[in-house]
Amino acid sequence: MAIEYTEMSLPEHILLHPDLYLGSTKEQTQTVFVYENGEMVKREVNFVPAFLRIIDEILINAADNKQRDPCMDSLRVFIDDEKGKIRIYNSGSGIPVIISDNEYYIPHILFGRILATSVIHDDNEKKITGGRNGLGAKLTNIFSSEFKIETADGENKFTKVFRNNMKDEDDHLISSCKDTFTQISFTPDLQKLNMKCFGESVVSLIRKRVLEVANFLGNSVKVELNGVHIPSISFTNYVGLYLNSSKEPDPLPRIAEEFNVDGWDVCVTSSDGEFQQFSFVNSVATINGGTHVDYVTSQLTNHIVEIAKRKNKNTHLKTHVLMSHLWVFVNARIDNPTFDFPKREKLTSEQSSFISKGELSEVFLKKVAKSAVVEKLLSLATFKQRLTIENLVDANHAGGDLSQKCTLILTEGDSAKALPMVGMSALNRNLYGVYPLRGKLINVKKASEARITKNKVIRDIMEIIGLKKCYKKYKNTKSLRYGRLMIMTDQDHDGTHIKGLIINLFHTFWPSLLELSPSFIVEFITPLVKATQHETHRIERIYSNPAYNNWSKTIEHDKWSIDYYKGLGTSTYEEACEYLADIDNHTKEFFWAGDNDGRSIDVAFKTDITAKKKWLEEMPKVYIGRLNRRMSYGSFINEELIFAAQAILERSIPSVIDGFRLAQRKTVFSLFKREKEAHVNFEEKIKVTQLASYVSEHAAHHHCERSLSRTIIRMAQTFVGSNNVNMLEPIGQFGSRASGGKHDVDARYIHTTLSSVTRLLIHKDDDDILEYPNVFGKKRHPKWFLPIMPMVLVNGSQSVGMGWNSFIPSYDPRVISANIKRLLHHETSTPMLPWYRNFKGDIKQVSSNEYRTTGMYEVNHKDSSIHITELPVHVWTRNYLKVLERLKKDSVIEGYKNDSDNMSIDIKLSLSKEQMKHFLNEKNPRKLLRLSKTIRTNNMHLLNKFNVLTKYESPDKILEEFLEVRLKMYRRRKQHMVEILAFERDKLECKVAIFQRVLNGEINIALNLDAVLQEKGFKKYGKTINDRFPSYDYLTEDLMSMIRDPSKVDELMAELGDVNKRLGYYTLHTAETHWINELDAFDKALEGLEGFGEESSGSESSGSESSRSPIKKKTKLQNA
Repeated sequence: MAIEYTEMSLPEHILLHPDLYLGSTKEQTQTVFVYENGEMVKREVNFVPAFLRIIDEILINAADNKQRDPCMDSLRVFIDDEKGKIRIYNSGSGIPVIISDNEYYIPHILFGRILATSVIHDDNEKKITGGRNGLGAKLTNIFSSEFKIETADGENKFTKVFRNNMKDEDDHLISSCKDTFTQISFTPDLQKLNMKCFGESVVSLIRKRVLEVANFLGNSVKVELNGVHIPSISFTNYVGLYLNSSKEPDPLPRIAEEFNVDGWDVCVTSSDGEFQQFSFVNSVATINGGTHVDYVTSQLTNHIVEIAKRKNKNTHLKTHVLMSHLWVFVNARIDNPTFDFPKREKLTSEQSSFISKGELSEVFLKKVAKSAVVEKLLSLATFKQRLTIENLVDANHAGGDLSQKCTLILTEGDSAKALPMVGMSALNRNLYGVYPLRGKLINVKKASEARITKNKVIRDIMEIIGLKKCYKKYKNTKSLRYGRLMIMTDQDHDGTHIKGLIINLFHTFWPSLLELSPSFIVEFITPLVKATQHETHRIERIYSNPAYNNWSKTIEHDKWSIDYYKGLGTSTYEEACEYLADIDNHTKEFFWAGDNDGRSIDVAFKTDITAKKKWLEEMPKVYIGRLNRRMSYGSFINEELIFAAQAILERSIPSVIDGFRLAQRKTVFSLFKREKEAHVNFEEKIKVTQLASYVSEHAAHHHCERSLSRTIIRMAQTFVGSNNVNMLEPIGQFGSRASGGKHDVDARYIHTTLSSVTRLLIHKDDDDILEYPNVFGKKRHPKWFLPIMPMVLVNGSQSVGMGWNSFIPSYDPRVISANIKRLLHHETSTPMLPWYRNFKGDIKQVSSNEYRTTGMYEVNHKDSSIHITELPVHVWTRNYLKVLERLKKDSVIEGYKNDSDNMSIDIKLSLSKEQMKHFLNEKNPRKLLRLSKTIRTNNMHLLNKFNVLTKYESPDKILEEFLEVRLKMYRRRKQHMVEILAFERDKLECKVAIFQRVLNGEINIALNLDAVLQEKGFKKYGKTINDRFPSYDYLTEDLMSMIRDPSKVDELMAELGDVNKRLGYYTLHTAETHWINELDAFDKALEGLEGFGEESSGSESSGSESSRSPIKKKTKLQNA
């Protein structure tokens, strides 16, 4: 592709890119000082920086003439807002009206020739001026629709007019004139400056600037603005205008000042918490300071640090903290100054060029040392040293006079802390602190006093904010180190839960703070989704899942790219700065609406399960979202936290239908998807860490991948007490009985894949009848899978969600299978006892919802030892060894030897004869050896078929609900498969028929094949049964390959035979028969798995005895 280049002149480039030469041409709103009615007033003004700059260029040129001609006695500024004209006049020497070597008059060169500089003075000459005779005034010309030069040198007057941004010019006029002056009149091009008129704000800023020039010039020059004399005042009086503007009843005190020392004026006073400076260099207002201000402040801070160390050697004052308490005024006269380009708002001259002039005197520094500012800084530094809290970034003014203005930002963790830290440049570091919570706070309404007292995060929050003992009533925040708390969490359900836990903390111990106005607690909101339109690059930011779902119905998804912001750490540096620069519009306040707010918080976080269940049942169907900037605490609980509570339950508590928690369901879905779409054999292994990433990408898993890896690992574990039937295959070390598989697994080095029985449990033919919700416009994991038996009974479950503890023991899948068959035959099911694969101990029923699991041991009288060969279910080896250490300490045993491996227990206890005698006389030896543990079934909470948390009284109740749903879905599957297989059969029959007719010569493929097929009565079909655009493609696509290779017809016939066989199977048999056949296939597969042999049979004949039958001989040995 050809690359085009456009050549343009420098004036054209300046107009096209004003930011590079002049500053911004966009209107800005800032709070600044303006000069009104003889006073400095701080208020919000709107202005365009480039506009002020083009005026300043001419104004500085006029003021600089005083340095060239000490006889200059007049400077006049005229502003005509109605006509949009400005005129600046100065007396004194005019510009020489002579022709230079390049045949242009010098005034023409200085104001109308780009890159031409002064021919009047040598650049090496020392000049105390603000201009450098470069682009300056020419920029004013370029940004003016009309620009007129008038100057007289005592002999001649030169007049010339430029128009249309210096593109056009009139001929110059030369006339005789005995006067000397220069006057520049110009009409700014407001359209190019994005302005409609000058405006009152701009005029007030010009008025202030004229005052500053008048002060620099002194009483020898009469300065006027629109005919009104602007009297020159001394720099000390000028500083007084600012100090008198303080909101305090009395003016701010001057800490130290000295004037006209080597042409420098310096004054310092205390700041209101943020470093401030007002400075000038040769009449140029250096709004952003520069090297002259740095030189003065460095002398001040170095001296204060030295004084502080004399008073306290351990004091470490930071420079930025010192600076935040200073307000510095500097008026410097510097030879040949240089400024930042293009703004000219900051001095860039080397300090070496003025270092002798700006040195502060000993008298000045002593005044600073004796001031109250130093004492305040010492006091603040001492407190900061005491407050040593890990990971806290404390606001500079926290705990000081401005503590009420300080905001503490609480983030979820270190990654979330990164957002306010990278964007801190957009905030005021003096007023904002950051502290990462590192996860979720404890629920203080349920925790014990001892646990709350020991909680480091709560202690830190109390110390950081300055909270006193619990239950203290606060009428305001004056006694606190921070006046406001900002919660900055992810915009997902976990982030909402953390917000709720923080609110709960304050409601429990400091409820009065929630009632304060303005709000003590606010939240920082960021987008959950950022959608970008491909063509227009338009960006939509969406703050909730429901809001996204509503919006997504109105768009064409292929024309948008969707970015999901899982956490605050997902935001880029630019986005972080953007959010924090506009922090008010990203802040939502919480407010107290009354006692109902408190009751709502109690329901969400107290232990009243009945009230909490009712609360969840009343969950609104539509999430209101983050449209308002204020929300009551009650509204937050009932309209936002309630959705998070439900989502956390769905993530934490298994479903009664498939027995999966959300992450498990996503994992299985992703492996099925990988096998289907990537054509990967189910036996092909994948690293656990890679699988976690795959699940995150393909199943919209927006939570920690490390946690997901742990979920995957647990689904593949096979040691006693883990899974009875592992859905994933463990390839590598997936944990052992030593620690319950928690601490001896590294996901980076182990692999997994689907287990050989997974697809027997979750049949492929069910895939198409599952309900697949859309997540961010894509089909993701199903609502639940449809296994052939309730997997929550097969593998059990132990989980906690939003205050609910759920524990389901494991049961023998063979007994479950037999019971399903019984129920399908309308027979009574047999009782089910907890059962754990490869467990050699005993499980006995103690009461209706209580079972006792016991370990195994043998006594050897010869060597006075006890051989432990089994531990109770869920008693892990490492923990049991700690029990043995205590028994050894209590002289119950002499010692022990552990030879246990990943699967079996082999621990030998050595006892003295006296200890053995005591043991044999013990009434309950298992209790003594801690070889007994209770399993309770009174807490079997699951999500029912409607996704509502439900307590089940027994495994039979779980089986009953599962049976109802599963049988209904088997019937739906039968109907669906009959339709699908009949559709495939019809297509295959047409394929076979057309091939035979082509071979027989009945159909000529050289003709219009579609017309021929239609004439012969062939039916059009789509790729799927629901395809809205049927065609003959299914016939024509493979026709030529079949003609070239007639053997393909045999493949077609075989495929047709298989489809007819399956269709016959689904047509002839009932849903109940399909189910029983699949249970039989699974039962047969179990026989080949370890732990399901005849010796461990859990058949229906054994019933509740199935868990005891393998260990009767050992029991006799125990009793020997």
